[in-house]
Amino acid sequence: MLRQLIADQLAGALDAAITHGQLPEGITVRPLVEKPRDPLHGDYATNLAMILAKPAKMAPPQIAKILLERIATDGLIAKASMAGPGFINLSLSLDWLRDNVRAVLAQKAAYGRSDAGKGEKILLEFVSANPTGPLHVGHGRWAAIGSTLANVMNAAGYQVHQEFYINDAGNQMLNLGRSVLYRIEGRDIPQGDAGKEFYGGAYIHDVAAAAREHLGNELEGLDEETKVKRLTEFARDLLLGQQQQTLSRIRCHFDDFFPETRLHREGAIQKAVDVLKQKGYLYELDGALWLRSTDFGDDKDRVVIRENGMPTYLAADIAYHWNKLDRGYDKLINIFGADHHGYVARMKAAVQSLGYPAEKLEIIIGQLVSLYRAGEPVRMSKRTGEMVTLDEVIDEVGPDAARFFLVMRSADTPLDFDLELAKKETADNPVFYVQYAHARICSILRLAEEQGQSLDGLETADLSPLSHADERVLMLKLASYTDELSGAASAREPHRIARFAQDLAGDFHSFYTNCRVLNPEDAPLTRARLALAVASRTVLANALDDILGVRAPERM
Repeated sequence: MLRQLIADQLAGALDAAITHGQLPEGITVRPLVEKPRDPLHGDYATNLAMILAKPAKMAPPQIAKILLERIATDGLIAKASMAGPGFINLSLSLDWLRDNVRAVLAQKAAYGRSDAGKGEKILLEFVSANPTGPLHVGHGRWAAIGSTLANVMNAAGYQVHQEFYINDAGNQMLNLGRSVLYRIEGRDIPQGDAGKEFYGGAYIHDVAAAAREHLGNELEGLDEETKVKRLTEFARDLLLGQQQQTLSRIRCHFDDFFPETRLHREGAIQKAVDVLKQKGYLYELDGALWLRSTDFGDDKDRVVIRENGMPTYLAADIAYHWNKLDRGYDKLINIFGADHHGYVARMKAAVQSLGYPAEKLEIIIGQLVSLYRAGEPVRMSKRTGEMVTLDEVIDEVGPDAARFFLVMRSADTPLDFDLELAKKETADNPVFYVQYAHARICSILRLAEEQGQSLDGLETADLSPLSHADERVLMLKLASYTDELSGAASAREPHRIARFAQDLAGDFHSFYTNCRVLNPEDAPLTRARLALAVASRTVLANALDDILGVRAPERM
């Protein structure tokens, strides 16, 4: 990784300064390498001299001057200079950047991958929608973010298992079955509070029609309770299958779908309750069992078993997380919507009450999605008069635009999704802009072959002609890809890869505008620029197809 290589160079300079008595012994500071805000200051910068000031008992400019004498400028780094109160600015050598282009060409789809995660086993749970209706666009955001995060972390050397927890137990499911039964039998939904438990979406009529077709006379002669249970099972399977189909449309695939009913069937909830009792973390009050979650920082204790003996959602969640922890993962990561913010403290408390450290569980809270069309909010579906489904968004803008837009902002930032912008075939549309860059490169390469240019052996091409400012910017961007992946993985920020792809596309468009790729009068320059174009195509494809789950088209 590039930043690691630079940090190693700086660490070597520090060690040399200590060895030669210019700096005191015993300093173990690890250099921090960042991108300067102004590229005119260099490619990278470090505040190492400022960090060393206190332990070395010297002024930062004095330390910076000492380090500058020791930084090697005959390989990776071409130039090092001091700025301001002791910052050290660094510029990379063109030779190293050219060598990195060759590395891209040689490694192809593997370029950018690293072992930064050191094989850490992660169980990533996301979406986990109730199987009581179609997925909405908010679910789509968690799907895009979770799936991309898994791709990012796997590329950075983690081992990520993607899981969808199916909340298929409890009254909500029986209410689903009862809602379908009422539609089948043509019964009126109760008025007032009694009717609030029924699902009223138009999709329920579709489920009822499917039940009539597939179950036939199976319900005849059954009592109402048995009918409700059978229809609950049918509706669950049908709606879950539809959810899975929707997720597959935006290339979101899970390693496992874990049903809550499995916990009930295997007695896992009672086992978890028994363990918590033995540990002294449950107490009885008003006929209910309460978890002492305040012992672990929660704002209040939580009910685990109601006074009627029925477990709460928290009880099932505790059993599920115990199951996950028992499977031997190094860390659990959950992606929750903004409406689950209050679950963070209680789930951390649950994990600790089971005997695990709080940091074993990491929870990402995502913010809401607001749909717009031509600047106007879109709150209702034209098809059903109710909430806009994820399928409707995909139908309108396509799976590529849907997934890119849903992942391109930080999860903790509300997302304004402009449907009209997502359909535009202009540079204003970020996904079109990035995909067009890839398609443009493919067009250039096709034209080159038509003109008799061979694309074979470019990894050994002479790249010394690459010296234009836009060529250097593009090469530097390619060199940063591994750091972008590892940084996005460690920070759990998959949106950074969408931003990287946009920046890379912009750098390529600038290169294309200012640097003629195919030069009949200059064969060496043409070959060098073709190599750079192929390397750019490789990294764009890696970012789009492998990480973001968005197609890298050859034609548009």
